Amino acid sequence: MKIRFDRSLLREAGLLSLSNLLNSASNGLIIVLLNKYLAKPESGAFLYLLSVASPLFIFLSFDMRRKITLNQLDGLSLHTLFSIRNVLATGGLALFGVIGLTLSTPTPVFLLALALIGIGKVFDSVSEINFAIFQHHGAEWAVFVSRLLKVLTCLAAFVLLPSHGYVAIFSLFALCNLIPLFCFEVWLVRRFCPNLAPFVISLRWTDLRGFVGANLSLAVASLIMALSPNVPTYFVKEYMDLSSVTYFSSLNFIVSTIYITGSGLGYAMMKKFGGTSAANSGTNLAMLSRAALVSLGTYLMFGILFFAADGLTLLFNADYAPYYPLFNLLLVGGYLYTVSAYLNNYLLHTNARNVVFRLRAVRIAVIVGTCALLPALSPRLETFGYCLLITNLMDCFAHGMLIFQRQKMSLETT
Repeated sequence: MKIRFDRSLLREAGLLSLSNLLNSASNGLIIVLLNKYLAKPESGAFLYLLSVASPLFIFLSFDMRRKITLNQLDGLSLHTLFSIRNVLATGGLALFGVIGLTLSTPTPVFLLALALIGIGKVFDSVSEINFAIFQHHGAEWAVFVSRLLKVLTCLAAFVLLPSHGYVAIFSLFALCNLIPLFCFEVWLVRRFCPNLAPFVISLRWTDLRGFVGANLSLAVASLIMALSPNVPTYFVKEYMDLSSVTYFSSLNFIVSTIYITGSGLGYAMMKKFGGTSAANSGTNLAMLSRAALVSLGTYLMFGILFFAADGLTLLFNADYAPYYPLFNLLLVGGYLYTVSAYLNNYLLHTNARNVVFRLRAVRIAVIVGTCALLPALSPRLETFGYCLLITNLMDCFAHGMLIFQRQKMSLETT
């Protein structure tokens, strides 16, 4: 039977993808400003801390966006889940501060980046859970509006701020996450859930402990998935310097933008998985194969347009001209990472949590091992690109083999 995407899937995926693209555009503007107006070590300090903050706050979200979107609340009320969210986000800010202070010698630039990235990430993590409410009520347009406000805030602040120094540019990160949250999202959450207080902290210790215990393996799996693209950044700083961190992180951000944009399709598929039985694997696997083809077309189209327009020097400056080979490696690795994420969502739908956790443990071991060994033999930025490519290729292969084996066992038992 021929399987096609239905219109609702395409509409939801389109809105979420556009929303993610807008989010990346606002963050991308900050990275462009870092490259154009600041010295490479100052930019590197900001990007290095950002590569630490992002996995940490993803871990502390405990996969809550997916769970609320699919109405998998573990027997808890939304009031309790929002309280848990607020506690974890506040704890994340404190933990990030402690981690950041242990990573490098504090300087005024470093301390300001640490504070504003932490505050911005708290607001962003709160917004992510708001988006789950919007998606659960079929209001993907609200996610789009919030991300549009974020871009407009970033652009307006850039035009109005009198300075292009590091204080102004770093402040944009916190400001563009704060305005949409308080000017739009809180109001709409209260419209959908009138009895919900978005910033309340009122819960029993047993609820928090039970939620964390029940979802710890998923949180660790999400941490590893978010951490692995950033692991090379940590080793770049150790093997090379903060200037090299700026080059590598800026290129990696461009590729991650493509992934984040396409993840809207992944979120839309999760809702479709939730509407089908785990036994209806033929439909779901057909959906996955078509999603992989759509993503391949997206990466190819982006790559062709980007190289034709000499995108690296256009976005940043002529210093980036020698780094196209590295960008090629990251682009291929990014596509493999996207496919791996789709396959991961499928395994989660089939309740294969232990399998997902083992796959993620292998993934982090591979990326850490390759980043520790290969650059010692060839200390170049391209080497770190190969580390990501090898890791993502192995991860895709392992996911595919496990899904194939599970399908085979399922057929043999029926």
